[in-house]
Amino acid sequence: MILYYKLDENKNPVPTDLNGLKDVLVGDRTVKQEYVGDKWVSTVFLSIDHNFMPRELYPDARPLLFETMVFKTIEGEEDLRTDIYQCRYHTWDEAVAGHEAVVELIKQGLPLYDEEA
Repeated sequence: MILYYKLDENKNPVPTDLNGLKDVLVGDRTVKQEYVGDKWVSTVFLSIDHNFMPRELYPDARPLLFETMVFKTIEGEEDLRTDIYQCRYHTWDEAVAGHEAVVELIKQGLPLYDEEA
């Protein structure tokens, strides 16, 4: 089972070993990041497969290697944030589209799924 990935020159994930993973982890893994009002939207390349489906049961399960998270500043604490949303993707292009969709939801004032909890 392949767990570790790096990005090739076209931003496609390719398998790597622990030595290759070290280079990824010290590099820039940012896809997109931005403030939207009081929210910080961050999309990154995880480099470690976060698809935890049992491969014996789901041999065609694709790796989840990108993640968008949204953080909201805690009132009165500019440096403290709490996460209010998270979604993972298989590809760079899916991650960019997901990031942009979340930003648009926030701009339209629509709540994210666990923001109201």
